[in-house]
Amino acid sequence: MPNTTLAKELWVTTQNKAGTLAKVCAPIAEAKVNIWALCAWKDADNNTATFMMITDNNAKACGVLAKAGFKTEEKDVVVTTLEDKPGTCWNAAQKLSQVGVDINYWYYTTCGGECPGRIVFSTKDNNKAVKTLG
Repeated sequence: MPNTTLAKELWVTTQNKAGTLAKVCAPIAEAKVNIWALCAWKDADNNTATFMMITDNNAKACGVLAKAGFKTEEKDVVVTTLEDKPGTCWNAAQKLSQVGVDINYWYYTTCGGECPGRIVFSTKDNNKAVKTLG
């Protein structure tokens, strides 16, 4: 049975250049905050990098990132933990589709069958997504 909850995701948008991921992660690591999920990319202009993450202590992460000169923003997301086996990601997506939940973005991580997979996603109706996936 999935474990699905509402969560807060941190967004950091900064200049894109070599080493930026390390610079964003360094103050978080030094503060002994654990990053549970991370998605990062460079924007189409190639000058901007965006990082989305969930940590075990977002308030502390925001504080140390601010001290390091990074602007953060918190956004609402859904996090669901699923068994790591073929078809579980599809099954979750299918259930959301059947009730008309429109997904804004979705990223999924697993550790290769040794632990549950974790999906982080945003929708136009996060509460309905939580109710649907349980």
